[in-house]
This record gives sequence, structure tokens and C-alpha cells, in this order.
Amino acid sequence: MLHFQSLMRTIKKFAILLILLPVLTGIIAYIFESNTTSDYTAKVKIELGNFENTRLTDPKLVQERLLSQKFLESTYHNFHTPMNASEMRQRLNVTFGNTPVIELQLIGSNKQHVEKTLKAVVEQFLNESNSLYEKKYNLLKQRIEYTRSIETVEERIERERLLYDLELTLLDLRPTVVIDEISVSESGMNPSKKAVLGFLLGLIADMCLLFFWEVFRKGE
Repeated sequence: MLHFQSLMRTIKKFAILLILLPVLTGIIAYIFESNTTSDYTAKVKIELGNFENTRLTDPKLVQERLLSQKFLESTYHNFHTPMNASEMRQRLNVTFGNTPVIELQLIGSNKQHVEKTLKAVVEQFLNESNSLYEKKYNLLKQRIEYTRSIETVEERIERERLLYDLELTLLDLRPTVVIDEISVSESGMNPSKKAVLGFLLGLIADMCLLFFWEVFRKGE
């Protein structure tokens, strides 16, 4: 009982400080977070097709291509992106695992800029990929039509074998596609949430102050 009364007297003694401390830490945290520049990360996942041996379908080579100065300069000139080729090369990251899926990440301080720029990078790559895919697809279709036109008895068996192989290849042919659309996330904390966190830290500081004051006072 005496301990509780002593604690209450201490609280009354430092009441103004105990009230002001959480308020001040909350305000400081809010101001600090408001003045801090947030980073935005735009992400997208792409599944590579199987229409070509390596250049546009091998994850490692695609990674090198997407990060090349030539590709990024083409993207900049074709889409007039907010970031130039050098900025894209510094801020773009391309990763992959054991599947034909690659993930692209672009980091910047402007949400619209990173989203627009990454969208342009994806479109540039898809345009190149789709162009080659369509050529491969049309070539297979032409070969199938030609093979079907073979009428001689001697070549009929060979024709059926070729038709089977060609149609199987056509059926298995897969273009490059976006499997996870572009999303943008913010790395910084909301100023209001930071203010609440600052306020809570101020309350913890209040408790620490009371604890050490009581310990110090009893030691006298």
C-alpha cells in the first residue's frame, strides 16, 4: 500500500513530464517520417515461352538481355520512360530460379515513375518475344500445310510421321506471358503509424523513468 502511494506521489510530481514525453515522441516520429522520402518497388513475374532455343527463353540470357544497355536504351526511346537507360540499369533487378519464371523489380522514389517504367520494360520484352513466337508459329503452320499436301503413296507414311511431330510441336508451343501483373509497394512507414509507435515508446520511457526514480529514491 505504501509503495503504491509512493508511486502515485511520484506520478503527480512528474505529471507534466510524463504527459509531454509520449506526445513529444509521437510528434517527432510523425515529423521525421513525413520528411523521409519513401522508396517504391514495382514487381512483375513473367513466364518465358519455349519457342526458341535460348536467346529469349533461357532465364540467364534473358536476365542479361533485360539489363543490357542496348535493350534499356530501346525501351527508353520506344516508350519515353520517366527513367533513362542508365537509371533503369541501376534500379532494375531481374531474378529467376529453377523454373522458366523470372521476376523483375524496379526501385525508385516516385510511384508513378517506377510503375510506368517497369511497364515499358515488360512491353518492350514482350514485343520482342511475341514477334519471334509468331514467326515460329506461322512457320510451323506453313510446314504442316505443306506436309498435308504430299499425296504420293511412297511419301504417305513419312508424311504422317512428319505431321504428328509438327502438330505435337505446335501444340506444345508456348509464348512468353505475364503471370503476376505489376504491383507497387512502399518501403516506408505511414507517418500516422509512426506517430503511434513514437507515442508508445514515450509511454515506455515514462515507465522506465518511474522505475529508475523509485529505485534511486529507495537507495538514498
